[in-house]
Amino acid sequence: MKKRILITVLVVLAVLILAPVVYFAYCNMAYRGKEDSAKVAYLENHKFVINDKTLDIPQAFGKKIPTGAGRVLIFGEVHGFSPTHLIDSKLLIYLNKNRGVRTYGAEIYANDAETLNRIINADSLDVKGLKAVIHDIGKETPQIETVDCLKKWEEIYAYNRGVDEGKKIHVVGLLGKRGGNKGLYYDEVMAKSLLDFLQDTASGELVKNGCYCFVGFAHALQAPYVVKGETGPTFASLLKAHHLGVTSMVQLAINSYCFLPRVLRNMGMPITPPDEKTKLDNSNGKLSYITNIINLEKAAGNAKLAIYALNGAGTPFNHGNDLVGSKSTMSFIYPPLYALPQYSTLDYFQYVLLINGHDAPQSLLAAR
Repeated sequence: MKKRILITVLVVLAVLILAPVVYFAYCNMAYRGKEDSAKVAYLENHKFVINDKTLDIPQAFGKKIPTGAGRVLIFGEVHGFSPTHLIDSKLLIYLNKNRGVRTYGAEIYANDAETLNRIINADSLDVKGLKAVIHDIGKETPQIETVDCLKKWEEIYAYNRGVDEGKKIHVVGLLGKRGGNKGLYYDEVMAKSLLDFLQDTASGELVKNGCYCFVGFAHALQAPYVVKGETGPTFASLLKAHHLGVTSMVQLAINSYCFLPRVLRNMGMPITPPDEKTKLDNSNGKLSYITNIINLEKAAGNAKLAIYALNGAGTPFNHGNDLVGSKSTMSFIYPPLYALPQYSTLDYFQYVLLINGHDAPQSLLAAR
């Protein structure tokens, strides 16, 4: 009798141990999607590799970006990956230097934008003040409070110091005044803030060559999507509805570490790693898998950083929803995102920045 109980207990324990292993192994095979040689070949032929050391924006990519009055480039990041913020500053500076783009829309409140404008236009860099405003922004998005973010603003400051007054970068807070815009959805607030700025006659010199915005991934999508059974307009789709020319680039990450600060536990995250970084949050698992991410994995090869143009000649991304939606292994932690069937990948975005095999950004708090 005791022997049977022992065997039963051991079997139950074995099932409890093996079941998650088998489940995640199945998800890793099934959720990465089906390899398509034509899509892999297209991605390989439309790849702009970024030097992993200098992070300079490839000229061949930069020349493709449409700019000018009434045009907006939106870069949508997945929070917590490196070197996204450093690519952000490189892209902003490239656009300013080569295209005359001066307006930088950031997913922050107007008061923080005003503080940043004072800092990047001062005679000397106020590092203490810069860290303070990054900390203030981090109250809403804790994963922003990193050394990468600090370096980004230091680079923007250094660049702004060296250009004429009529060419300097100007920051716009897309979240408007804290506590303002009652009754509007989050993305509606962002769109209204940018549209108000664009339509203000006092902004004429700042917006005549278009503008560049850095926001979260979903806000850069140019068509509605479904998450938790709900759908609604996005920041990018609202701008398009107002007849602005919108180009979107989204950031995805594979085989990389994501920064998950402890403070996220106070914002609904059930657990965070002791070292505040994890490999579970990639676009190729283990918590979530972007639709048919396998094709981007294959095309990436050894490139640690690359931009992929999905809108080139003969593109296979003008039908289907590759790289837009996601499947989740633990939907209660990471709800899946679904693309609407009437839209293709190109209806959502035109470029992808892929981060491959990078470490997480260092916490600014830990660096003190």
